[in-house]
This record gives sequence, C-alpha cells and structure tokens, in this order.
Amino acid sequence: MNPYEKQETIFMARLKEVVSQCHYPYYFDFLDVHHQSLAETYLNNKLVSYLLWGGYEEAERQMLCVYPDDYHEDDLFWPIRLCKISVQFPCSHRHVLGALMGLGIERECIGDILVHENSVQFLFVERLEEFIGFSLTKLKGYDIQKEFGDSSQLTPIPVQVKQMRIVAASLRADGVIAKIWGMSRRDAQRAIKQQRFRINGKPVLKESYPIVSGDILSLRGKGKAYVAGLDGKTKKGNTVLMVEKYI
Repeated sequence: MNPYEKQETIFMARLKEVVSQCHYPYYFDFLDVHHQSLAETYLNNKLVSYLLWGGYEEAERQMLCVYPDDYHEDDLFWPIRLCKISVQFPCSHRHVLGALMGLGIERECIGDILVHENSVQFLFVERLEEFIGFSLTKLKGYDIQKEFGDSSQLTPIPVQVKQMRIVAASLRADGVIAKIWGMSRRDAQRAIKQQRFRINGKPVLKESYPIVSGDILSLRGKGKAYVAGLDGKTKKGNTVLMVEKYI
C-alpha cells in the first residue's frame, strides 16, 4: 500500500466511524478534491446529511461537516478563519504554504491560499489562530503584519482561463500533459514519476492513465487545466480535446 492509499484508508475509516456515531455536527479539516469526492460517494450511498464548504463559493479545498438529520445546514458554524497579509515583495502560493508548514502546521489545517499583487490571503482552521498570530512573523525573510477576520471578508481572485484545442495521439496522461503544458513526452513522464501530477486531486503514478472529459488536471510547478470535452478524432485517428487552462 503506497502512502496515498494508506491516507485514503485512514480517512475512510474515520469517516465511517463518524457516520456511525453522528449525534452532533462533526467537522473534518480541509479536504482536497479527491477526498471530497471519496466522501461524497460514500455519504450519498449512506443517505447521510453532510455539507462541504471552504469559506467562499469557488473554494477548492473544503471542510466536510457530517450532521444529524435534525440539524439544518443554516445552523452550522464553520470553524474557518481568514488571514490577510500585505506584501510589497514578490510572493507565490509556494512561499506561503512553505512558511506555514515550516511552523509544523499540517496541510489539512490550511484551506485555499490566494495571492494578489500586493496581498496574500489564506484560510485556516479556527483553532490555530492564536498560534499563527504568534508564530508567523516573516514571509520570504520579510517582516509581515497580519490581519485576521471571518472568511466572508475574503477577496476572491477572478478565474482566468485559456481555451485550448489540443490534438493528442491518445488519452494517455503523459501525452496530454505534454500537449497542454508544451513539454516533451519524456519530461511529462518524468513529472509523473516525480509524483507532481494529479487528476481530480488524486496523485497519478501511471504514465498510461487515461484522461476523460471533466477531469481537473494539476501539475506542480505548471498549474491546472480542465478537460472540458472530447471533440472526436482527426483524419489520422488522433484525439481532439477541448481544454481550459488556468492562467
């Protein structure tokens, strides 16, 4: 069992335990897209009341709340807080995540990280507010000032995409990656072996893994893309994909 499968097994065991003893709302920390999908599939089959929320409508990483039938979703109190940091220096998602995890904070405790031109925003579990307030004093070596607030104060970043029509020999992951991000097939295969590639939040380790319509592809260091649809075959038998590449 690889580390990802072990993580899934532990998560599902915990979810089943919560469902079997669901007498009050139970909040899971932030889940990636893959674990959200696992939870939804299981909970829908069990006809259990649940809700996913990441602090704002377009959130990628979301908390899961499983609650009894006699509760209403409007009565749920989400333990999510927002931290805003003004920055006057170049900063990326990687720098913010690295600074937080460098403090010993687990990835599950951190929601979406949004980087604007002159500011950074990130969501996190409420129980860590005092710790972050005391411990997070620098970013990229610069002193920082933080402002905490409710998630409703978050300023979303407008999503921008580039519409692409790509032609690939097949739907193999390595070939599609190469076409979307303008790299050689060998480099795409190397990225997969280095565990940098995910489909719908799940790490993919097979170069031949088939891509399907609706998949969200992410390649660490390159970005994300959404496979909007398949548009048939060319005269030479190659596959045409319609892709929205996040920019």
